[in-house]
Amino acid sequence: MMLHGNTATIINLSPADLFSQIRDIVKQEVIASTSEQLKEQLLSPEKTRALFNPAITRQTLARWTKDGLLQAHYIGGRVYYKYSEVIESVMTLKRYNKTIR
Repeated sequence: MMLHGNTATIINLSPADLFSQIRDIVKQEVIASTSEQLKEQLLSPEKTRALFNPAITRQTLARWTKDGLLQAHYIGGRVYYKYSEVIESVMTLKRYNKTIR
């Protein structure tokens, strides 16, 4: 039985087909969840620097932060960068907009 809104449809599926459909649905949900978690992930300055190809220096990261090109988040006296914000910021950096890892 498949549910579509307020209606139900009865279909015959072999156990293998049912398992395959369930596996595909779970796989899609895991990918979507992982993608959302990655976007919100906080990165250390070292991991942030390593995203770039070639990797940027500490001084460049500090300058970009000071100039407002990258937004830093401070937690417990430590600095972090949000993955999604770094990716978004890269679009304004001509040299790196096609080479982020």
